Amino acid sequence: MLKIVRIGSNRKAQQQDPVFTLVAGRKYSVGRKGCDLCFEDDMSISRRHAEIEVEHPIGNVVNPLLPPSISVTDLGSKFGTFVNNGIETKSKISLREGQVLEAGDRFRFGCQWNEYRIDYRVMIVTSSGLRDSIGLKDRLSCLGGHLVSEWRQESEFLVMESITLTIKVVLALLSAKPIVTPVFFDVYLSTVQNSISSIGDVKFDVPDPKDYLPPLIERTLLGQDNLFHPDSRRNRLFSGQLFLFYDARTLKTYGPAFKSGGGDVATLLSVSPGILKDPNTVLVGHEEDFQDNDFRAQTALEAYTITKKRLVAESEVGLAVIHMDTSVYCNPMASLPSKLNTPFKSSQSEGNICPETKDLPLHCTNTQSLHEVSRIPETQTLKREAEDDGPSGSKRMCEVSHLKTEAL
Repeated sequence: MLKIVRIGSNRKAQQQDPVFTLVAGRKYSVGRKGCDLCFEDDMSISRRHAEIEVEHPIGNVVNPLLPPSISVTDLGSKFGTFVNNGIETKSKISLREGQVLEAGDRFRFGCQWNEYRIDYRVMIVTSSGLRDSIGLKDRLSCLGGHLVSEWRQESEFLVMESITLTIKVVLALLSAKPIVTPVFFDVYLSTVQNSISSIGDVKFDVPDPKDYLPPLIERTLLGQDNLFHPDSRRNRLFSGQLFLFYDARTLKTYGPAFKSGGGDVATLLSVSPGILKDPNTVLVGHEEDFQDNDFRAQTALEAYTITKKRLVAESEVGLAVIHMDTSVYCNPMASLPSKLNTPFKSSQSEGNICPETKDLPLHCTNTQSLHEVSRIPETQTLKREAEDDGPSGSKRMCEVSHLKTEAL
């Protein structure tokens, strides 16, 4: 988002300085009376002194490297408008010619204390499974934000129409970032538009993301909305543990989740065999994965299981994160409940921190074990879902229809 913050050192004494939050797609009039940005106490500013224009084309929304643009135009003021070094040299900008500015640039209206700096904070929003993202892109265009399909470390929100247990949801929870519906940004934009100016560094009343949590469609989690609110304790969930994966491909898919929870990750064959005996080393995968690998992987598996530790299925990370509890899930020394809801399955996506997600109406019987549940063959995705999330997708794990409360 774009803001202009007063920084003039010779300004008229005030307890706090004004901060103006700007919306893209409009022009702001600057002057002494009847303007969007009004400075009645500065007689060096003309009635209609200047104009500020902010632009952020909707085509730029999908590229976080393209920030909003801002320009200042002097409308023919008496005492002028000054930019950057021109403030010290008293060199006015040309009249009625827009001066393009960037984040960090300074400008001053008139010749007294109204000197400002442009502040810009990147807002990156990740979407998942939206049927129509055009409206969201439009709102983010106005807010100077960006919309991406993969979860990034810089992502501030995950936007969904309904919550299904996918790897994106897990990464958002581990990052302590809100999960919201698209309506959140309708309200957010409206709030900004109605609060052009705030005093000092006090923020306007941003809508509470908790009020816009998408509805849960996981039958076993209905009524447990509190499990999906941000909690910074999750980013220490796996601290002190090393999670080993049988190949680089699996590490790339699931490693970010364990790493976001404070754990270390590596491939099995990249570490010394002795580390497998460490109680804080966890081997992630299924026995058949290691049987399909070379002799070294099989030997490593034997060295690991001789310590009485079990293999941890990739899907356990979802349950551990949701409940902020590793006493059972992702704990190689703990026995698993026989009836288990496995939340997701992810496929590979080149170049993304987290691949796209897909949700399939797959169900398993109550008698299936963890490994039976978590090994779901590839299934053709619904046409609508493929169109929503693109060609790279992840299929969530099947769910058990009756999950015992004590298993959670």
